[in-house]
Amino acid sequence: MSRAFQPLAIPASAGIGLRSPHISEMLTRRPSAGWLEVHAENYMGDGACVEALERLREIYPLSVHGVGLSLGSARGVDRAHLERLRKVCARFQPDLVSEHLAWSVADGAYLNDLLPLRYDEEALAVVARNVETVQDTLKRQVLIENLSAYLAFADSSMNEAEFLAELVARTGCGLLLDVNNVQVSAHNLQYDAKAFIDALPADAIGEIHLAGHAIN
Repeated sequence: MSRAFQPLAIPASAGIGLRSPHISEMLTRRPSAGWLEVHAENYMGDGACVEALERLREIYPLSVHGVGLSLGSARGVDRAHLERLRKVCARFQPDLVSEHLAWSVADGAYLNDLLPLRYDEEALAVVARNVETVQDTLKRQVLIENLSAYLAFADSSMNEAEFLAELVARTGCGLLLDVNNVQVSAHNLQYDAKAFIDALPADAIGEIHLAGHAIN
């Protein structure tokens, strides 16, 4: 039987992304991380990793980060996948839930990648509708993460920061600011990373990702 958890607020401090090789040591040593972030799709079934996360959830606040909702899909969010996410959130009561500004499904096939959008009014309407569906289903705010982009669509009518700011205004979603993704996109698309961050609504940023990359 799964445990019943009460919501536990994430402190304004650094957390860590939980990966499978770390679970045993996390349970044994209980390091002083402020909170944990986990990938939602890794915990949509049952098994040892889910049981371990239940034990860790007794110790640490939790942020659940999704990669499979495909918020940019014009056909809408996969309701079965969304229901699995809802069950993860109901089970673990995370303080934060996030997903990427991307699409990853075409004709029912999952492409195993996070692909960039065209930033225009049509795409904004699609993403806003999908974000509202997710938030209505989960009954909570969702944070949307900026993507690392390797190309840009020539017929975009706005940039990603403007797109995200308008998405926040329309849906009440929050933002997950991935600093590494900003740096990668700025390098690839030749724009100013600081100007991108300055253009985002600061009060909407609920989580920040710090990671690294290699330039080839």
